[in-house]
Amino acid sequence: MLESLRDSISTNLNYFKDLTSEEITNERKNKFLKIGRNQGFISNSEDLSTLTIKNNNFDKILKSKKVLIGSIITGLVLLVAIFSLI
Repeated sequence: MLESLRDSISTNLNYFKDLTSEEITNERKNKFLKIGRNQGFISNSEDLSTLTIKNNNFDKILKSKKVLIGSIITGLVLLVAIFSLI
């Protein structure tokens, strides 16, 4: 088990040996930026330079006139139903 650990550490150190400090910093930054990005701010987790907020259609639905009219009609029907029971 220790030999496997030693090999793993050695392999990772050899990978970073040929990188500049800026490249290592970018590797670390990209690693942490990828965490949770499948449901987060970017659509392609491999391309971290396009950090944008995903469009949410919920705002469009709330601003829709059809939804507004439907909500008003539903509210009025509920009010009429409540007052007819009293």
